Amino acid sequence: MTHCVCGLPMRAGQETCDQCEGKNSIHIEGEIIKKQKKGGQYRKYWYVLLGKELYSYKNQGDQKHKDMQSLAGVFIKSEMEELMEDNSIMFPFMLIFPNKRRIYYLETKPERD
Repeated sequence: MTHCVCGLPMRAGQETCDQCEGKNSIHIEGEIIKKQKKGGQYRKYWYVLLGKELYSYKNQGDQKHKDMQSLAGVFIKSEMEELMEDNSIMFPFMLIFPNKRRIYYLETKPERD
């Protein structure tokens, strides 16, 4: 049995599960880098934007998502480029939730924009 990006089972021939069917016209996926709370290291995760929900996975192709954030009422703000210790440049953006802020990083400016 195949599973939807949200983790629920799908019937044969479906692209999304019954819960997601028709309500999520936006579907974008790719790698995003997140700074870890412990140790301050950067780690790549696979993210899937499905409608107004952002799912994170440890690796591309994982069946079970690690986390899901509803983006309803969330603001997005581009941040200034950051020079990393290895002299690479990262392109951060901030998601501003009602009670918290999270910064994510992309490797190219066009991806962020």
